[in-house]
Amino acid sequence: PAIFQKLVDMAMKHVKILVESCLVMKCLSIKGKLR
Repeated sequence: PAIFQKLVDMAMKHVKILVESCLVMKCLSIKGKLR
């Protein structure tokens, strides 16, 4: 069904955003430790 596909797309977008923000936070914390 189309609505299910819409939900999956939304979920994937949210997961992608969460993963990216997680990676950014990790990068920032690592850089902060190096200084």
